[in-house]
Amino acid sequence: MPFFDWTTNCFDGRFCEEDYSEKIVKLLNFMNRDNNVRAHFNIVYSSNNDYISVIPRITTTLSLRLNSKFKGFKTKDEMVYDLKKCGECIDNFLQSESDYYKLDFIVEALNKENDYKHYHFLRIFTILEMLLLNKKQKTHEIDNYINPIIKQIYNKDSDQATILLRQMRNKVGHGDFKGFTKKAYEFADIYMKNFQFDYSEYSRLNWILLHICCLLDDILKEVLNQKFNTDKYFQMTHA
Repeated sequence: MPFFDWTTNCFDGRFCEEDYSEKIVKLLNFMNRDNNVRAHFNIVYSSNNDYISVIPRITTTLSLRLNSKFKGFKTKDEMVYDLKKCGECIDNFLQSESDYYKLDFIVEALNKENDYKHYHFLRIFTILEMLLLNKKQKTHEIDNYINPIIKQIYNKDSDQATILLRQMRNKVGHGDFKGFTKKAYEFADIYMKNFQFDYSEYSRLNWILLHICCLLDDILKEVLNQKFNTDKYFQMTHA
């Protein structure tokens, strides 16, 4: 059941489906960047979880507020203000019915799943393709859009990193996991030379997958903020 009643249900949610408002909040938190002066929205009460799991979340949040010496907590009014501004960002993105379905796809794709392996890699790359490419463009053309973002991380070596990520996407998309692993190891040999791999925690391939999935998350976060025009609504702390 959505908040309040069915007349306020702006998304097609039903009794046996998770509340859509919480999924939107999770998307907004995913998009949050260190250089935007914006609240991170803690979901204290959740109608999507069982009662037993809600109580510790409430008590932990209250305890943190009461006992922490941190003075930077935002007030309720500041949180509401930021939430309304986030709503304006969503309105900025929603220019057509197609945009609504894209938003729905993104929200569902980012909800709950945090297993940083092949499926996460393919899912995030699919969202990037949906946001950056039109129907007539080829997959390799995505390089032109994500390379400037990757360049902020790998500088002059960004071209090869961009190509390897796309090649890995093509390998897993066609079920060539042996080819994917080969490309993943090639990526690690170039861009993860200084990593300390603890093989008691993860295998080498899973360490690489964890790293490149986090990298894709950062790329998607930047693309979403561009598409939602976040910087128009929230002050940047630095250039």
